[in-house]
Amino acid sequence: MAVHPARRRQLLPPSPQEQARRAEETAAWRAERDRQDADRRPARRAAVCTGPPVRDPDAAADCHCGCHPKPANAELHDGGLSCGCQLTAEERKRAWEEFAGQLDGLGVDAGIQSGEAELARHAQDLGVTAQWRPVAAPFVITGNVDGRGFYLRERHGSYHDGRGASGSREL
Repeated sequence: MAVHPARRRQLLPPSPQEQARRAEETAAWRAERDRQDADRRPARRAAVCTGPPVRDPDAAADCHCGCHPKPANAELHDGGLSCGCQLTAEERKRAWEEFAGQLDGLGVDAGIQSGEAELARHAQDLGVTAQWRPVAAPFVITGNVDGRGFYLRERHGSYHDGRGASGSREL
C-alpha cells in the first residue's frame, strides 16, 4: 500500500482572493448558462408542443431531465408524462412517500447476515476481531490482530491491506 504525504494546500481553506475569484467564475458561468437556456427556450417549447401531450408545456420546456423535448420514450418518465416537472406538488409528495415506504420495507438481506455470522466465526477461531464495514462496494473488513488495527479492501478482485501504526507486514 502506497502512503503519500498530505498536501498542505488541500487542508487549508481557500484565501479570500481565491474565494472571490471562484465566486466570480461561478456567477459568470451561471449567467452564460441562463442566457443559453433563454436562447433555446422558444425552440424547446415548440418541440415540446409538437410531441406527446404534456400537462405543462412551459415547465417541460424548462426541464433539464432529458425526457423533453425528445420524442416519446416509454422507458424515460413514460414519455415525459410522469416527469417531475409535470407532477403537482401533491403528486410529488405522494411519490416520495411511496418511495420511502418501499425503502422501509426492504430490510436486511439474509445473505449479509449469514456472511457476517461466518466472518465472526472465522475471526473467533483465529482469535481476532473482524467485522464488515460497508455492505456495498468497496467490500471492506476491519478488525484487530494482537492489538493492531487492520483493514482489508477489495478492489477489482484483489484485496489491499492496511495496518495500524506499527507498520508490521504480518497480520
